[in-house]
Amino acid sequence: MREARLIIRDLRGTRFRTISVLISVAVLVSLFFSTSVLEAGAREASLAGSEKFGADMMILPPILPATFSYEYATGPIFVVERPEGYLNGSVVDDLLRLPGVAAASPQLYVADLNRSSTGPRSRLVAFDPGTDFVVRAWLNNTLTGLQRDEAVAGPDTNLSVGKEVRYDGLGLKVVAVLHPTNTSLDQTVLFPIQAVHTLPGLNGSLNSAKGGEVSAVMVKLARGASLSVVESEVKNELGSFRVVEASGLVSRVIVDTAGIASYELLAEVIMAASVFLLVALVFSMTTNERGRQLGVMRSLGATRRFVFVNVLKEAGLVASVGSALGLVLGEVVVTFGKRFLVATFNTSLMSPDFSDSLSLIVRSVAIGIITGSVASVIPAYRVTKRDPYEAIRKGE
Repeated sequence: MREARLIIRDLRGTRFRTISVLISVAVLVSLFFSTSVLEAGAREASLAGSEKFGADMMILPPILPATFSYEYATGPIFVVERPEGYLNGSVVDDLLRLPGVAAASPQLYVADLNRSSTGPRSRLVAFDPGTDFVVRAWLNNTLTGLQRDEAVAGPDTNLSVGKEVRYDGLGLKVVAVLHPTNTSLDQTVLFPIQAVHTLPGLNGSLNSAKGGEVSAVMVKLARGASLSVVESEVKNELGSFRVVEASGLVSRVIVDTAGIASYELLAEVIMAASVFLLVALVFSMTTNERGRQLGVMRSLGATRRFVFVNVLKEAGLVASVGSALGLVLGEVVVTFGKRFLVATFNTSLMSPDFSDSLSLIVRSVAIGIITGSVASVIPAYRVTKRDPYEAIRKGE
C-alpha cells in the first residue's frame, strides 16, 4: 500500500509528465484499435465481395479421352451448364490435396425444367451445401441447414419461397430465392447433391451418370496462388480434364478487393513505431527530471531493484489508464471513420463479430501496456546505474 501511495503521489506531483504519457499511450491504442477494426471490416467486406464473383476455375470432363484443354469464361462461373460426360466424385478430394487450392465443390447437372414457354429454360442442378462457396454468397442466410428435400431457386425461375419443384420422383420445396446475378445461376434450381444418391429412380435418369459421379467441380484458389501453376498441377497430377478459367476481369477485381488490407496494415505499423518512439522519449525526459528524487531514494536505502520496479509499475499504471482512454477514442475514430470511408470511397465495411471484437480489445490494451512498460525499461535501467549522490547533484 505504501508503494502504491508513493506511485500515485509521484503521478500527481508530475502532472505534465503523466498527461504526456497518457496521451501518447492513448494515441497508440486508439490507432491500433481503430485501424485494426477498420482493417478487419474491410477484409471481411472484401472477402464477402470476392466470393460473389464465383469460382476461379471449373473442372469438367475432357472433350476427348486422354486430352487436357483450357477455356476462358466470358464472365463469372457459378453453375455448370449441360455437361458432356461425368467425373468421378473422388476428384474433389484430389483437387483439395493440390497446393494453391483453397476449396473445391462438386455440382451435378440433373435436367432442364420446362416451367416457362417464353422466358429462358430453367435447369435443375445438384450441389454440395457443405463445401459450396458459390451459391451461398448470393443468399442472406447460410446453407448448412438445407435438407435433402429443400432447394434454393434463382430469381428468373418464377419460383418463390414455399413453392414445390417435382422431377422424376423428386419433390423439392423452395426455401430461399437467390439474389440476381445476371448469369445462368438466375435460371437454376439447386438442391443438395446427397438427395441424388438416395433416389435410385432419379439417379438412373441422369443419362449415363453413375453413383458418386458429378458434372463439374468448382475450384477456389488460395490467396496469392497462381492460376497457371494450379492448372499445371491439375494436368500433371490428376490427368485429363477440361479446365474453364474465370474472366480475367473478375480475377483482377478479386485481387484488388482482397489487397485493401495490406495498405492499412503498413500505415498501422508506421504509426505504431512512431508512437513507440514518442513514448520512449517521454519516459527518458521524465526519468531525467526525477533524477534527484530517485537519487534521494537510493541514498536512503532503496535498492536498484526497488527503483527499477517502481518506475516500471508507474509506467504500467499510466499505460493501463491510457489504454482505456485509447479504446474510447478508438471507438470514436471507428464510428466516424466508417462513415467517411463509405461516403468518400463508396466502399463497404463490415463490423467484426463478438469474438473478433473482444480479441481486438485485448490486443489493443496489451499493446498499450506492453509499449508503455517496455519503453520505460531503458530509462529505468539507466537511472539505476547512476551514482545516487551524482544524481542528487545534477538534479539540484
